[in-house]
Amino acid sequence: MRNAPSEIYEITTSYGKSVRVTVGHNFFYLKNGAVCSKPLSELNLGDSILMPRRIQRNGMATFLNGYENLIRNLTLPEMCDLMITGVPLRDLVRENEKLVRDRDKNNETKNYRKCVEKCGLTLDILYEANYTPTLSELKQLRIVSWHGFEDTPEIPLYYELTPGLGEWLGLLLSDGCHSTPNEITFSNTDPSLHARFAELSEELFGIVPRRDSDNTIISKAVIAIKSLFLQEECRTDKSVPSFMYGAPDECILGFVRGYHAGDGRKGEMRMTTTSRSILDFLRYAFLIFGIIPNLSASERDNPNWATAYDVGINSIEKFYDFAKTGKIENYNYECGDLIDSIVDEIGGATGGKESVQLHEFGSARRGASMSRKTIERFVDDARARIRDNSEYVLLKEYGRSSFTPKDLSGLLDITSQAAYEYVKRLCGSELCEKANDDTEHEHSVDYTYTLTDSMFDRYDNTSRSLKLLSNLINGDVAFCKVKEIKKVGSEVTYDIATDTDTENFIAGDGFLFVHNTSHKKKADKISKEQYLLLLPPKLSDLHLSGDIHIHDLEYLGTRSFCMDWDLRYFFYYGLMPDGSGTKSSVAGPAKKAEVAILHAVKALGSAQTNFAGGQGFYNFLTFLAPYLEGMAYDEIEQLMQMFVYEMTQMMVARGGQLVFSSVQLAPGVPKLWRDKPVVYKGRIYNGDPDQAPLRTYGEFEREVRISFKALMDVMLGGDYWGKPFNFP
Repeated sequence: MRNAPSEIYEITTSYGKSVRVTVGHNFFYLKNGAVCSKPLSELNLGDSILMPRRIQRNGMATFLNGYENLIRNLTLPEMCDLMITGVPLRDLVRENEKLVRDRDKNNETKNYRKCVEKCGLTLDILYEANYTPTLSELKQLRIVSWHGFEDTPEIPLYYELTPGLGEWLGLLLSDGCHSTPNEITFSNTDPSLHARFAELSEELFGIVPRRDSDNTIISKAVIAIKSLFLQEECRTDKSVPSFMYGAPDECILGFVRGYHAGDGRKGEMRMTTTSRSILDFLRYAFLIFGIIPNLSASERDNPNWATAYDVGINSIEKFYDFAKTGKIENYNYECGDLIDSIVDEIGGATGGKESVQLHEFGSARRGASMSRKTIERFVDDARARIRDNSEYVLLKEYGRSSFTPKDLSGLLDITSQAAYEYVKRLCGSELCEKANDDTEHEHSVDYTYTLTDSMFDRYDNTSRSLKLLSNLINGDVAFCKVKEIKKVGSEVTYDIATDTDTENFIAGDGFLFVHNTSHKKKADKISKEQYLLLLPPKLSDLHLSGDIHIHDLEYLGTRSFCMDWDLRYFFYYGLMPDGSGTKSSVAGPAKKAEVAILHAVKALGSAQTNFAGGQGFYNFLTFLAPYLEGMAYDEIEQLMQMFVYEMTQMMVARGGQLVFSSVQLAPGVPKLWRDKPVVYKGRIYNGDPDQAPLRTYGEFEREVRISFKALMDVMLGGDYWGKPFNFP
């Protein structure tokens, strides 16, 4: 949803990360151990906000499907310039002889003969033939430039995502330029870099690049390689292929190693790039290994030059150690307020603040950051103090059980008098209380005592605080300080929202729509725009601004919203699901209970396809009751079960949902209907000679009560898995 232009602010953190937001944008921070949010308008310089420190990945790819990568990313004209070869294509070559010959009438025989010899076809022909190789076929396929396939080395389409592949790609993107078709040039003249790139090229592609000068590597296979790894010619347009985001950690680590070798600072794990794509991937790589990189941007003297970004940390050794062990020992945690409150809490729990306010923790109380090792020492020290504390020993020994001061003298190795005085102090602090209030004296060495909830709460809170602190240094979020807040202009902004109330549209996690929902969402978008244009502009503006809400706007021009139906209509006239009987079969009025139930189900299912909202029956059991006359409870329960299962197994609503159904129930015949004539089996039982003898709904009180209980039992029982029914 488009918003009016608003002021935009740029927030820069202590790690150089910048984000542009509106004044109402929320930031997360820690308050009393809980994650809270506050808008930019309440944010101040120096505040500590939460940011991700580590990206958790659930699944990783193990190989690159080069064929799929090409099909997904290239246009048809680009596909025409690439030839795929391999034994699995032998039959396809003969089947597509005409297409091969039509490509070049002057050389049709020569081209076809070459295709037969090579067992190859151009990628566009394979795409139009809907060819998809199996994994075993993929491993046999090769790619080569169509215009030089006679003497150009072929390269594979299947690649294991190894550290070597990552390193090769890192070297290519760091300093390689490939604006000339058959060349990759490096401005870095380091011979070891060129030698390593050539070594990896031979290992991966089976080609030996030819050195033309100190900084040029030549091979005709470069054309196919550029296409396979989606590389542009311009340095600022370089991009990391999307498959790298799903690569194993070792492959990504290889990429960082290669990129640093080509464009990094020696002695530091810092790299420079003018490409936003490379910058984003390097930041992603650091976060995978639990490192928040520093980031800075420098504007160039020439306005036509691209902005240069510097990203990384200061130590190469520490980076590789982090990547190997997953530990982040150099990271300083800016969480002084949290440490401050926990120090106070532990001081109270162990009998004195000063005993735990050690020198190492003083800096945190003054707002400075703390290292991981310092926090770990603090947590270990605090746990030791709690473990050795008399209150904790008492709590662990007796819990909710009663005890006497004499019992404590043995447990704590003190005299009975000292134990008596200790219990008195606990009672004075409301951490302990007498087990019996009718004792003669206020306290006695022989009285029984129990610990209060306050004692348990004290140690529960302290334990939670220490666990929170441990999670902080081992978890996936970290703190960074707000370094700068500046206004950068005014821009139009857009609201993007996911309606969690329509989660039944979603197939699995990750906002993946099922196939028919995808079509529905596209149609909804067009329909909403159409109806907003057809409405009076004032009404459209009111809806867009939120002053009024038009529910299910996408259906406004074509259908009604919700509907409650009268079952008596179907029990009198029968059922024609399409409303006219011209396309669907027409059924007469139900004569048996099973048919009546199925007619009720189909009526709601058919109605759902013609309405935007929910469909229901009022007085459902009252109108159904005549069909249930004389039936036993088990029979009626079976019919209710059939009704519920039928209603929850029709995926006919918008986007493949269940029917949004409801039934209005009463545990007996409502007073309104007790003297009304019954309608069922195609007749009105009103005593009219042309209809049927008089019968009223009041006669079926038993059936309504039994069916009410049966339907409730079915709904409460759930389905075969014990899962609750969503509808009706």
